[in-house]
Amino acid sequence: MDVVDLVETGARSIRVGRYSTLAGYTVAIYDWVISIDEEYDLVWMTPQWTAIKCAFILCRYFVLLFFPIYVWLFLGNHAEHLCEDLVHPLYGLMTLFHLFPQVVMIVRTWAFTGRNSYVLFFLILCLLGFVAADAWVFGANFNIHPAVHAFYGDSGCFGTDLDAPEGTPSFKPGVSTDHAQSMLATTQPHHLQMVMVSAFLMDLCMMVIIVANPVSPPTGDTLRNLPT
Repeated sequence: MDVVDLVETGARSIRVGRYSTLAGYTVAIYDWVISIDEEYDLVWMTPQWTAIKCAFILCRYFVLLFFPIYVWLFLGNHAEHLCEDLVHPLYGLMTLFHLFPQVVMIVRTWAFTGRNSYVLFFLILCLLGFVAADAWVFGANFNIHPAVHAFYGDSGCFGTDLDAPEGTPSFKPGVSTDHAQSMLATTQPHHLQMVMVSAFLMDLCMMVIIVANPVSPPTGDTLRNLPT
């Protein structure tokens, strides 16, 4: 693939990233609008503040409140120095987008097991490992690709998992084709894939635990103690 093809592919990727960002936030808003009445009755009207209620509210509203920052970050055209200043804190903050849904799933899985302490301890260990890997990849390894602003000028602040050799010079007009191609081929997606696979395995593990611990029917003592 020559440089022109790589540049065109990069431009398409930027467009796809922008459309996907806007589409994802639109779906989140739509889901909130069509279910706000049920949420009000089932969540906000309950008098107790339980762990699952707090986890649900964080999971629900953190995305709705903070994701507009990412819409601005990805859809706007920003200077390279601004993107470099923002990439680590904002991508590091994405860890919370992944954390809160996992907390909700852990609480529900724990409830399905009759609040088994060993299951809770195991799931918390899995969560800590997942969050550590997530924070390392998104908060430390993600950087602004040097080719984005070199080829496209001001653009969205799209971070990527870079593995460029130390001292790799930034692109300047007139460099060789090999140099330009090397700049466009420094990403290492296996780090990101590792995080995604770990999230899938954690979800799968919780599903297996839930299936293996079906809800038991009420016993005679439980039925006798029900309020009349």
